Amino acid sequence: MDSDVIKQMKKAMASDLESRYSNKQEFLQECTALDPRFKVSCVNAEQQHEVYHRLAVEAANMKPRLVSVKVEPTTSTTTVADDLPALPVMLPDMESADAQSDVKPVDDVITTSTRITSDLTTQSSCASGGLASILGDVVFIKEEMLPKKSNLEQAIFEIDVFKGHALIPMSEDPLVWWKEHHWQFPLLSQLARKRLCIPATSVPSERVFRTAGNIVTAQRAALNPEVVDMLIFLKKNMA
Repeated sequence: MDSDVIKQMKKAMASDLESRYSNKQEFLQECTALDPRFKVSCVNAEQQHEVYHRLAVEAANMKPRLVSVKVEPTTSTTTVADDLPALPVMLPDMESADAQSDVKPVDDVITTSTRITSDLTTQSSCASGGLASILGDVVFIKEEMLPKKSNLEQAIFEIDVFKGHALIPMSEDPLVWWKEHHWQFPLLSQLARKRLCIPATSVPSERVFRTAGNIVTAQRAALNPEVVDMLIFLKKNMA
């Protein structure tokens, strides 16, 4: 049985949380659904379809990222297409205009291995020339546009695949999981990073402001901004 003080404290906490989360229920459900540790376990079966539909619509607004594929061939060129493992996707640095013109978006990387056989002719061109002794065993797969899907269709496909994955242990980091699977979910992974990186509280940022107030005092009001930044960084990052 709670005492009167405990009851008043609980009432004050509930009132404060209600004003902060009154219009955020759907947002919190979507964030939880994107967490591979929970998915839609936070809602009932009737709400699951609605949550995934909202995620698909928002993920469809994400801009597809550009990818480039490079593989290492086996010794036999006749059976290389059957022996190649699943191809990882390397996201290049897209700062230069030249990189943008050389790389095309890939909608579905799962079927990339089916295009390997037709592109193995590039091995002979890579093996010729002055770089043959260095890069003679490397095959660069030509980027191609797979059958075009709309962003919404791609987002729905990614959600269906994501739903089929087993839950990860509670001890694992969901952001690390999305980083490792970003090639499989090019749209959904961007939405997950956008949602799951939100801090649970504002305590860390408030601590930084308090640290700055303890450093810049009336006796140290002439410190340069660069020095203050370095002092705050050292204070918050040195054990």
